[in-house]
Amino acid sequence: MSIVVPSDASVVETKAEVASTTSRVQLAYLDGLRGICAIYVVLGHIYVALKFFSQDVAPPNILMAFLSIFNVGQTAVDIFIVLSGYCLMIPVIRSNGTMRGGILQYLRRRATRILPPYYAALVISLLLIALRQALIPEDPSQSNDFRLDVLLTHLFVVHNWSEISIHAIDPPMWSVATEWQIYFLFPLFLLPIWRRFGTLASIAAGFALGFAPHFLLNGYLDASFPWFVGLFALGMAAAHINFSEHPQIIMLRQRVPWGPLALVLWVLTIGFLASHRGWYSTHQWIADPIIGVATMCLLIYCTRFLTTSQSGRAPVAFNILNSGWAVALGTFSYSIYLIHYPLMILFWNVMMQFQMSSLARAGMMLAIYFPLSLVASYLFHLAFERHFMPGHLHQKRSGAR
Repeated sequence: MSIVVPSDASVVETKAEVASTTSRVQLAYLDGLRGICAIYVVLGHIYVALKFFSQDVAPPNILMAFLSIFNVGQTAVDIFIVLSGYCLMIPVIRSNGTMRGGILQYLRRRATRILPPYYAALVISLLLIALRQALIPEDPSQSNDFRLDVLLTHLFVVHNWSEISIHAIDPPMWSVATEWQIYFLFPLFLLPIWRRFGTLASIAAGFALGFAPHFLLNGYLDASFPWFVGLFALGMAAAHINFSEHPQIIMLRQRVPWGPLALVLWVLTIGFLASHRGWYSTHQWIADPIIGVATMCLLIYCTRFLTTSQSGRAPVAFNILNSGWAVALGTFSYSIYLIHYPLMILFWNVMMQFQMSSLARAGMMLAIYFPLSLVASYLFHLAFERHFMPGHLHQKRSGAR
């Protein structure tokens, strides 16, 4: 089986594809998973706003209990990182373990895909902060956003290394920085170990490197989740298991009950985290790898269904991930992730200038801000992201010829 994917497929990119000698199968469910995770992040931040932004806002407990479902640790970001490792590993397997065009070409593709929308969102965030401070001068929040060191660390995408800058300007951007740095570790560290020692060694090396600051430097960099290197390696492993033609890997792919494993891990993990709210904040380094393994199992299961069972009833999880609305959201999930938070802060501060009940404020966040943020994210996608996506770039180059 040959594998056809955009060579710079990532956590934020469009459909990866698998082609066999007789059929062509699109892994559209990957976009669906991204889209659902993006919505999860937005609703989770709405919960955070209603819960913590003002002591005067106290929506009904039943509503907050529902919204709290969307605020279980860094679950969505964990999935994004595993997806990134999965998509970037597929073309490596396709090329028999080599990276098309070499490391410099790979980094150029990553930079072209990730950085232009990132910098556009950074500028827009700063403009929105300035606008909010002009409209509400007594608002003391985010006073560090225009500090020179904060601006420089964001410019060089290393703001996740500093406690002052990691959540400045546009807080969700911390994970963009973490993933950007993992992009360098992929060809320089993880791939050489994978080629020489195999999949398990690359996973072990990824977690060893990621946990080193936690155990050796007294938790330094914990806020940037350096063990995401290990989650990225889990994504690499999932791609290897799905697409390798090695007899032992084929046997592993076919005989392990990946679906039930994914279900059990997800139910137990999310159930435990939801019922032990304070546990995740002190045990992130335990929870995230478990979520990573659950995601790895889910990816193997869904892709195995697509590549081996073109007839028959599709699993419920696959149908949800492969639904049209989820896939559509996934095509601009990176834009949703980048731009929703600064828009939320502006919307919240303007809303707080008017007298209304807590229930009305919650209703405005869900019925007005939430859909507006999706519309704004899509417009941002059209203006600043779509032009740098692999399919669009390929079309432009073909047209130029």
